[in-house]
Amino acid sequence: LILTAWIIILMVAYFRLQNSFKMFVGKIDDSTVAVANIHYFINNDMNYFHASSATYLGEEKKIYSYNIGYYVETPEGELIQFATRSSKFNDGGSLSKTVNELSSWSFGESSYQRVTFSNEIVKNIDNLHFIISASTEKGSDKADVYYDIKVETTRISK
Repeated sequence: LILTAWIIILMVAYFRLQNSFKMFVGKIDDSTVAVANIHYFINNDMNYFHASSATYLGEEKKIYSYNIGYYVETPEGELIQFATRSSKFNDGGSLSKTVNELSSWSFGESSYQRVTFSNEIVKNIDNLHFIISASTEKGSDKADVYYDIKVETTRISK
């Protein structure tokens, strides 16, 4: 009886451990933005995210403020900030140059001291979006340029 209980406990632990490891690869192939290489993984030891620079293919605009990066979407449709950058330009900047130069990420962190990979992020990491939000009006933070592109991901772990 005790041996059967141990076997059941070990099987439950094994399946939990196996399901806690998630590895994804992805890309963005949109008429406005392209990202060739995105990959990330979550496990019980370390979490890691990598995205190569995005190439902005849309209409060139002069911008004064921006927010560029990756968000995860919850089942309720809420977007949670994951890996983003934002700032302002005094004299304006190029949208395409800003996206191309500031859209790459490569970082990891211990799963025991989560900062970026919060529980909500880990739970919804398979629903990743790349968002560009920018303002073409000097002194304004109101985004009149907005692109929300869902990342095409494939889970490669079991």
